[in-house]
Amino acid sequence: MKEKTNTFSIQRVGLLIKRQLVTNQSILAIAFGAGAGILLMIGIINCVADRALDLEVMLGTGLFFFALGSQIITSNVFSELNNPEKGFAYLILPASSLEKTVAAWISTTILYALAGSLIIFLAVFLGKAFAAMWNYPVLNTSFHLDTPVDVIIILYLISNALFLVGASHFKKYNFLKTHFTLALVLFSLILIGAFMAWVILPTSPSGSVEIRSEYLNYDFRLFVEKEMEYILKGILYLLAPFFLVVTYFKIKEREV
Repeated sequence: MKEKTNTFSIQRVGLLIKRQLVTNQSILAIAFGAGAGILLMIGIINCVADRALDLEVMLGTGLFFFALGSQIITSNVFSELNNPEKGFAYLILPASSLEKTVAAWISTTILYALAGSLIIFLAVFLGKAFAAMWNYPVLNTSFHLDTPVDVIIILYLISNALFLVGASHFKKYNFLKTHFTLALVLFSLILIGAFMAWVILPTSPSGSVEIRSEYLNYDFRLFVEKEMEYILKGILYLLAPFFLVVTYFKIKEREV
């Protein structure tokens, strides 16, 4: 790896990604192999039990393990940084904090998505081959998602960026601590929202909050119905970049 400079280098990012893949190649091979094996086994069990291959079951299970694997791998992307014996060697690598952040994001988000999609496709292909060998029909060949694809992509990017923050902040049990922190924040937001509704909106004699359209000003209702949708979308679009910026400063803080 070349000597560190103040300019951003795509080449150094590529070398960091290569180093990360080579260092964790055994763990990644086991993880992706186990994922493909579990998914294929579910397809085979489905064939034997129902005498038909249900692609909706296979793809639904595959997406679940895809999301779970993404969070686990992303949570451990900075395991070397959190290792007392290897952390110093990682910090003095001739690469900037920005390059380390970009390399971690590319490897855990883009490359993982490509590899995970390939594993799911391979498992489905082998499942179809098994079904064809026993003359079992393939059901639900047109798989429909209840959530729009663009929303799924945005949530995937947000989730990965969030777990990058957890990976750079927590030194142990990153996966569990990130989930616990997320649950705590969501619970706090629900409590704050409920309290604001109790303060702002009228209450019934029993003390419960009554939400009726006549209680709300017309302009405010119009704002809630139309403008809030764009505001929430804007917040969603900004969450992933925000979490990446936080990750960058967390790594920079560790280097000081």
